[in-house]
Amino acid sequence: MNGPIYRPKGRAREYAPLALNYYDGCSGGCLYCYTEGLWPGYSTKTRTEIGVRKGFKLSALEEQLKTFHPGPLEYVLLNFAGDPYSPAEDEHQVTRRVLELFYKHSIPVRILSKQGTRCLRDLPTFKRFTDAGIPIMVGQSLTFSDTMDSIKWEPGCAPPNERLKALEALNATGIPTWASFEPVIVPAQSLDLMERGLKFIDHYAIGKLNHNPDIEKAVDWKTFGQQAVEMMKKNGKSFIIKKDLVERMEA
Repeated sequence: MNGPIYRPKGRAREYAPLALNYYDGCSGGCLYCYTEGLWPGYSTKTRTEIGVRKGFKLSALEEQLKTFHPGPLEYVLLNFAGDPYSPAEDEHQVTRRVLELFYKHSIPVRILSKQGTRCLRDLPTFKRFTDAGIPIMVGQSLTFSDTMDSIKWEPGCAPPNERLKALEALNATGIPTWASFEPVIVPAQSLDLMERGLKFIDHYAIGKLNHNPDIEKAVDWKTFGQQAVEMMKKNGKSFIIKKDLVERMEA
């Protein structure tokens, strides 16, 4: 694929058939972040340390979009290796410009953030997508319902209530919403968040915890998965169970 949009490989493809990265680094500081094993310090950069990824140019993206034809039901996930609404967006506004190009070329898009209501600044642009019938879905990663746990594990992210507030506000204005429940560290808290979002989360992506064997082995993943599936089916929700969790449920 010739251009900055690419097809993720392996497990990453469960999140998105297509993806685009344009920020270098993340200020979330999440203790569970997989990027630390690949690029030490990537997930703990300060606001001023996060910049536009070397070599990324909006002009190159637009050239790709001119002849870009996603397959049926394919969408592009924005800034897969970081948060599209990190504080760096205040200065660079790359997410906003990318959205404008995607709208111009009618490209389906998904957004996933942990920065709560910061995404609402682009609500008018989201509405342009839905009004034009261009598929868009805006979401939040939900990990802890307990604020203190969230501060401990995700110090640079919005508190859980603000993330839920963002999803509720998006839903109220007709923007399709989704939520990623991965990693799952305290299953009861993840289930609580799932239940709290039933009225305004349109699609659920449910996984487990990886890269932390000590916590993983202490969790009854089969029971958690069954409880999550039961809740989704009972409430008629659209959902996927990621392969890692499916394997534990079937073991």
